[in-house]
Amino acid sequence: MGINNDDYETNCILRENTFSKMITLEKLYISKLGVSNVDDKTFSNLTNLTELHLEQNKLNNFSLDYLPSHLQVFNLSYNNISSIFLTKLLYNLIELDLSFNNLEIFTLDLENQLVNLEKLRLAYNPLKHLDIKSPEVPKLKMLDLQNMLINNTDIWFWAYQHKNTTITNLTGTYPTCICDLKEKLKWKFNNYDAFENYFKNIECRVPLSEFGLTTLGEFTCHTHKCNVYTTHRIEDLENLNIVFNCSNIEAMEFKTIVWLIEQNIIKNILGNYFPIVHFLFDDISEIRSFPLIAYFQFRNNQTFHISASNSRFKEMGPEIIPFNESLVELNVENNLIQEIDVNVLHKFAVMGTKLKLSGNPIKCICEKAKMYETIISLHYLISDFDKMTCSDGTPFYPNRELCISSTTILSYIAIVILSLATIILGICLKYTLEVKVYVYSRGWFPKYFRPESDNTICKYDAFLSFSGKDEIFVFQILKLLEEDQNPPFKVCYHHRDWKIGELIDRQIIKSVEESRKTIIVLSHHFLASHWANMKFTTAHYKILEEKSPKILLILHGDIETADLGPELKSYIKTTTYLKSDDKWFEKKLLYVLRRPQAVKTDEIEWK
Repeated sequence: MGINNDDYETNCILRENTFSKMITLEKLYISKLGVSNVDDKTFSNLTNLTELHLEQNKLNNFSLDYLPSHLQVFNLSYNNISSIFLTKLLYNLIELDLSFNNLEIFTLDLENQLVNLEKLRLAYNPLKHLDIKSPEVPKLKMLDLQNMLINNTDIWFWAYQHKNTTITNLTGTYPTCICDLKEKLKWKFNNYDAFENYFKNIECRVPLSEFGLTTLGEFTCHTHKCNVYTTHRIEDLENLNIVFNCSNIEAMEFKTIVWLIEQNIIKNILGNYFPIVHFLFDDISEIRSFPLIAYFQFRNNQTFHISASNSRFKEMGPEIIPFNESLVELNVENNLIQEIDVNVLHKFAVMGTKLKLSGNPIKCICEKAKMYETIISLHYLISDFDKMTCSDGTPFYPNRELCISSTTILSYIAIVILSLATIILGICLKYTLEVKVYVYSRGWFPKYFRPESDNTICKYDAFLSFSGKDEIFVFQILKLLEEDQNPPFKVCYHHRDWKIGELIDRQIIKSVEESRKTIIVLSHHFLASHWANMKFTTAHYKILEEKSPKILLILHGDIETADLGPELKSYIKTTTYLKSDDKWFEKKLLYVLRRPQAVKTDEIEWK
């Protein structure tokens, strides 16, 4: 039975019941139907099916586990298959076609799964890895591996071992050239016959490049000198190119390496015509600058490719540009290059040289701004431009300002000054008293912190007003002012300084008048004292008359403002007061009581 549709653009899904009533089918052809999916058990009931063709459809993956057990031929070519699933034995399958798909990995198990397979076509897949498990004498007669990307030599070893039973077609599939193949073959087959009779003439891909093909026999790897071999493009079998490979050259003096390179150029290239010349200087740890390629006069129609990745080149100047200025490609990624001559960059632009520059600590500084701008302008030639970073780790991007203008500098300075001024102003506004107290306590600017004289000399520096129940705290204040200071403050202490027998209210008024400050220790005990309130009222009215900050309130203990009288509430709202539990209490008290500046005697009003 055959089903096809010339309209390949359609999409079709094969369901489990699509062929449920056709169990007698022996051959089924479904091509160009646009099949994009097949249910697992679509063909399970077709027990008589021996051939199944699903070529030229749109399948992306397929499981072979659900194929009928009697199936002998299965064709999945010309699909989009990227994965094939197989976990069981397909005993009767003798021919499998998976060519022209997208397979990159494939396991061919001829021991446990495809035990009777005779023909397998995997041609024209981007296959990179093929794992073959087979008995010593497999039943496989033909293996088609044309035009694939397999690059290791294992498949060629297998093909050689089974050349008497299996025809393996590897046309257009090339292994990577390897240095020690001859020794590997000797170890594997215990002689050199395999190399001389089979492998020697197999074409291989030159490593580290797309420089074309050479033969495994011609490819050589010396560690003490540069290796030279000819290659050709797959599509061009007549014109030979030359590869000049100095990669991985063993450690020796720099001058010796350069001499070897230049001597090999003279010996192998000058005087011969190779349309394309490749220089490989990859993975060299002992060389810092390039050989003088510009010194040699090559032919005008020769083009050059240079690969110098993963080495330690520090400099790149005009010596790298061939005499005929035909440098097609330059790869210097992952080196130590910090700067590139601007004139050389301009040469790259003129030649249209394809560049790889990532992985170098290029200096992006003001002095190299011209180089930076030129590299940015050549981004279309640099294939790894998106990976490039400066020595400071910053990616290359247009409009980066490497040189800061004077206007920008002044703007930054102004912003810094303004920010500092704002911070300082904020601190001062929040901690005005603390700042003053700290500076005053350190003895800085004493004249600035000495209050202006009010042309009066008072008998006392302070009149101490308190409740008798707070005497312990008051004694601490007295000690601070009278004993710990030099010169000591003069404090009016009523137990000591009042005259016995005089009226209390007169004594209060007199003490307030004779003191520069009236210190009131405001506590619960003080608020409960009638005469203490009278003290405060008298002093408060005196201050209102003189319009001077005479009263200093010290809040002692837990005081709630709601419990205060109207005069106290008004005063606290408009005047700074101290708290006895403040860690800065003593310094603040000394600051508030600081003595005024000295005045002339004839200006003093005695009180």
